Amino acid sequence: MSSNIKYLTAPEAVSMEDEWFEIANLDHFWVQWRYAFFKSFVGEAALEGKKFFEVGCGHGLMINQIEEEYNSIVDGCDLNEYALKKINNYKGNLFCYNIYQQDETFKNEYDGLILFDVVEHIDDDVDFLRTALFHLKSGGMVAVNVPAYQSLYSRYDTVLGHKRRYTKKMLQERFEVVGLTDIRVAYWGFSMLPALIARKILLSIKGTDVAQYGFKPPSEGINTLFKKLMKAELKLMKKPFAGTSVMAVGRKK
Repeated sequence: MSSNIKYLTAPEAVSMEDEWFEIANLDHFWVQWRYAFFKSFVGEAALEGKKFFEVGCGHGLMINQIEEEYNSIVDGCDLNEYALKKINNYKGNLFCYNIYQQDETFKNEYDGLILFDVVEHIDDDVDFLRTALFHLKSGGMVAVNVPAYQSLYSRYDTVLGHKRRYTKKMLQERFEVVGLTDIRVAYWGFSMLPALIARKILLSIKGTDVAQYGFKPPSEGINTLFKKLMKAELKLMKKPFAGTSVMAVGRKK
């Protein structure tokens, strides 16, 4: 567990349940799928030899994935002290930091900005994106991942503190409003759509455990099955016409 956290902001209570950090790990099919699509979407060159800042880094899964495979450094920030303390095997710095503080140390500091499964938790997502860009160099890349389709919104989203789910058009509009250029947006996770529909129905039953039935694979066999679906989809559908998540990348002017 990490004890080298730099406290620029006092820790704050967040909407994400701590149990989620116990279930989400590097072997989880969704965690691997998100990263695999990210690599395919942005390209290897965009991830090599860079200095990234992950806002809302949680317990460091993306930090570990990038730093293990590429000669890059990923600094991470979050307000959840419990999650930050679970991060290990990292090369960058960890900060307990509220980006609205806009500490001058971070101004125009990073080659890339990663906001994965964070923006949907924020009331004013446009203002949050604009504030995050303070930390990015001119010409730097920003990557955002969010859950897709409000029609899939369920008790899972409520418990995790999601304010909304997105379409490609919604995320494209947010990027345009904050002045990003070279914008690309895509769905991913098409093969998981039946599972999310089933999850919504299951979680509508009173008393169903959200963490256990909303995100945790029921068995290792199911986890392996979804990994196989991931490989097939990434090979056959580079940019699915629909999916369970939406990813966008752009450049700061």
